Amino acid sequence: MAKRTLTLIGMSDSDTKSLLSILRLSSALLTNEWQISKKKNADLILYNLDSSTGRKAWQIGTQSMVGLLNPSAQDVESADVVIKKPLHKKHLADALNLIDSKLEEKKQSPITHKQTPQNSAKPRVNWLKKLFSHANPNSALPKLFFSDTSYPSSASETIKEPTLLQSWLGQLPTDSQQRVTPLLKNCQALLQHRMKPQQMLVLLEIYRTDINAIIFNRDIAAVKRDLYMNTESLRSIDKLNVLIGCLAKGYEQIIQTQYLQAKTTANSEMMLLCMNRMAELLGLQLLHCYQYYRTAHTGLWFTLHRFYLYQEHADTLNSAPLVKPFHTSQPYLHIYSQIILTALTDPYSQPRYDVIRLYKLMAQFTDKITISPVGDRQIHTNSSFLLLGNFCIDAESDSSPKMTAKTSLLTRSLPTTRLVNVQAALKAIKDLFDDRRHIHQTPFMSELNLLKRIIPQLDTTHERLFHRITSNEHRNASISLGLAAIHAHMEHTDSVSLSWQLANQSTGGLMAKRPSQSCYNLNIDDLVGIFEQDFAVKLAVVKWLHIDVNADIEIGLELIQGQAKAITCIPEDEGEPYQALHLTIDSPNASPLIITERGVFSPGRILTIQGLEKPLKVVSNGLVKNSFNHEIFNYTRKLVS
Repeated sequence: MAKRTLTLIGMSDSDTKSLLSILRLSSALLTNEWQISKKKNADLILYNLDSSTGRKAWQIGTQSMVGLLNPSAQDVESADVVIKKPLHKKHLADALNLIDSKLEEKKQSPITHKQTPQNSAKPRVNWLKKLFSHANPNSALPKLFFSDTSYPSSASETIKEPTLLQSWLGQLPTDSQQRVTPLLKNCQALLQHRMKPQQMLVLLEIYRTDINAIIFNRDIAAVKRDLYMNTESLRSIDKLNVLIGCLAKGYEQIIQTQYLQAKTTANSEMMLLCMNRMAELLGLQLLHCYQYYRTAHTGLWFTLHRFYLYQEHADTLNSAPLVKPFHTSQPYLHIYSQIILTALTDPYSQPRYDVIRLYKLMAQFTDKITISPVGDRQIHTNSSFLLLGNFCIDAESDSSPKMTAKTSLLTRSLPTTRLVNVQAALKAIKDLFDDRRHIHQTPFMSELNLLKRIIPQLDTTHERLFHRITSNEHRNASISLGLAAIHAHMEHTDSVSLSWQLANQSTGGLMAKRPSQSCYNLNIDDLVGIFEQDFAVKLAVVKWLHIDVNADIEIGLELIQGQAKAITCIPEDEGEPYQALHLTIDSPNASPLIITERGVFSPGRILTIQGLEKPLKVVSNGLVKNSFNHEIFNYTRKLVS
């Protein structure tokens, strides 16, 4: 790996610290190592044109690659790369990797003349950047920020005829995993071509229909892949997420073109439609991250918040665009509210497929929430009761809304902060319970149970059951996933266990983390065994799960009370032995429990338990807990006749 040097000119101390921090965070995404240098002949010189020092140095020129921080529109042409605030690790990594590729090209055909704003020569300039020379965005509206997309010198072949595209899509495999790769390849190629917005829109809409079908129509094969993940299925998950982002970027190109022509969502149906479509796709990308417990992409929430402020000022939040002949969308307020409501349900604690179900359910409550500037009363009150059902959107941040009671006074006071009130939505959900309390059909009961589970998150009364204490010492434990692995570990036979660091613990639960490799098969409600030196084995279920694919995976575990012992149970009506765990609870009135794989329990079933002090014949009584892959039930001893 080569070492590249970066010189900063005209940067404030805060800008320098921020860039250094982001550079460290983005190291895993870089093709080569980058170091900050004071050399005048560094590989890349980044000028801050907001400072007189930076602008004067830039005008003198350099033979190094030129980077500009937050340039004005007319200055963009002279840069090899543009970096915009706020700084994000992915954007910085993309910019530095682009310079890497240009430096490699320069080795083959070196440029010997001195680059200045006046004589910079580029073999091919992004056609969007040409618009900057006469750009004049509407200054009365909030500024929009666009991702810096760099294109190769020649566009790849792709289908640009709508009829041919639909025909080609009809010939692709129906299996979603096989379908994603060719879709991504052609969608990426499409973004390299310059075409009229109307022509681009028609093609993007065709891709959008196909991608929505992949996301929402899960076939049996896709469900099985999610349950038993391997390297190939992980690649497919990543590709689908990239595909959603690629399509969003296509709509962004049209928005940027219109924006630089001084059009707004108030006078351009095309711009309004594309902004709403992009927000919808960013929401789906976020939903896809939630579904697999991944970290949300950098810049995603910031873009959604920025679009909200823009349309709020343009007075188009409730406008449903119509671009002839038939392209339309929901108003931005509906799209944004649906995404927010889903995020407020704590998706990292939801079973995988419930996240999509929640997203669909939230569509019927979007008109029941209000988003408004924060009033003086909400800014200054510290009463949790008065702030029930209230959340704050920090529109200057890249994060989801937070409980107002836990938002700082400074953030509440910002002019761009918005208050989300979900109390009317909560009332509508509770009214739904009253309306359907006599309906016992499975679909309705499943829907009501799901809504019932999220009420504490929405009314902000959800609190941790046990106070957790951060572990001062470095504590490690082996964690086995699933009943079979736990049983094997307890019996001292071959077992697949991973080492985890225990971050904090309470009497009822704990948080653990480790590097994210080899942990993708974890799911909410999975049974785990915690094996820590000098301590008895603890059993727990996964209640919260968050994966940063470039860093750590974190799990929140709820402990199952009782002393565990590995046993075997044999149903009298089968004769086949099943691995099981026996729980003895240290309480006078508590009955012992048995944990088995799902399907072993049925009321009144006679079982023979082996592995205790002596064989025991029991009758299964009541089901205590039923999960996707295990069940817990109590029993009574069978009297010998």
